[in-house]
Amino acid sequence: MSLQSIVVPASQDAQVARDYLSDSLASPQSIAPFPRVCAELAQVTAQQAIDAAQLARLIQSDPALAGEIMRVANSPALRPRAGVVSLQQAVSWLGVAEVRNIDDKIETREIVQRAKEVLMKERGLDEPAAFEVIQQSAMRGRTRMRDIAQQILKGEFVG
Repeated sequence: MSLQSIVVPASQDAQVARDYLSDSLASPQSIAPFPRVCAELAQVTAQQAIDAAQLARLIQSDPALAGEIMRVANSPALRPRAGVVSLQQAVSWLGVAEVRNIDDKIETREIVQRAKEVLMKERGLDEPAAFEVIQQSAMRGRTRMRDIAQQILKGEFVG
């Protein structure tokens, strides 16, 4: 959601403006990751010796990735003894492999989202139907949804 879609015309009274803002922010918000950061993270995590501080500095430059890593590090599933309060602590707690998995998940989510938008525009589908096209194609082809989404974005998808 862009900031422009939240801005309310000045002619509306304060209560209507507050209601509009509240309704706008009630829907799920997503921040797209920076492709450059995702690519750099993949390169850095492929190295044998990696410093958690160096990795945390890179992650910090991408708010979407940083937020997701902090969310996972503090999740009840991992049960940290005390809250994880810094990216460096989160990277150390999760480990490089898990950070790489989180990065891949976020990047895949963004690619699938862009592919859904293409299908919605080109085929006149709603979002659930576009997702189902990608999901069913991946299942039929026994491949990842990410691969199907990339085909859609390249214009190579025929399904």
